[in-house]
This record gives sequence, C-alpha cells and structure tokens, in this order.
Amino acid sequence: MFNVRIYGLLIHSGHLLAVEEPFQGKKIVKLPGGGLEFGEGTIDALHREFKEELNVEGNLQLVSGYLTLCLQEPSSSSSAS
Repeated sequence: MFNVRIYGLLIHSGHLLAVEEPFQGKKIVKLPGGGLEFGEGTIDALHREFKEELNVEGNLQLVSGYLTLCLQEPSSSSSAS
C-alpha cells in the first residue's frame, strides 16, 4: 500500500514557513501539504493544501519540484487479508 503526498515551500522575506500539527499524539513540524485525492494532479493538490492549511490562494509559483513515493507499511493493528 502506498500514499502519494505533495509538500511545498513557502518562503517570505527570507523565512521558510512550517506548519505544526498533531500526529500520533505528538505535535510535529512539517511543510504545508498532504495527500493527493483520487484523480487530482500534484499542482492542484498543492493549491488545495495551501488553501486548507494556510488560507492562501492565488498564483503559487512553481520554482522547482520533485515527486517522491512514500511507502507506508500497514499498521500492526490491521489484519492482512
């Protein structure tokens, strides 16, 4: 099972924006972004994630990018079929 995710860098006045959010009972710091929805392109997903997490809309400029594949193992609590 795998999960495709997209994250973006937002740099303003020489500062990199990071987002704090809860994850597995702990607070983590990450770049804004998240998982792609079914049928959604990577740029569309990045626009949606920036709107959802930062309330930022408009012309996001794609400076450079890369795609990674994050493999996620099933949790130990789930049973194999």
